[in-house]
Amino acid sequence: MAHGDERQQPPRGFGLPITILTIAFLVLVVFQTSQLIRERDALEAMAESQTQSHDQAQKVIAQLDTIAQNTLKLAEAGNANAKALIDQLAAQGVSITPNASE
Repeated sequence: MAHGDERQQPPRGFGLPITILTIAFLVLVVFQTSQLIRERDALEAMAESQTQSHDQAQKVIAQLDTIAQNTLKLAEAGNANAKALIDQLAAQGVSITPNASE
């Protein structure tokens, strides 16, 4: 019979494909995690930079507000140049209100 010439193939298991798939999945997870950590660090650095810029802008706004308040006081006291400046600002749509805390 011809059966003696054929070799018996051992049954193939799923061990090797599952192992390869598991390793590939773990590599993907590690890669994605490292990318997310890098992105988080970059976003934190950007947020810190924006916080510093925002703080500086708030300081400039406070300084400009003080200058505007003092200019308004001068205009109310009769200073012609301060009055002209207040009028020019009003013509451009900028209004200065007296400081309520004083």
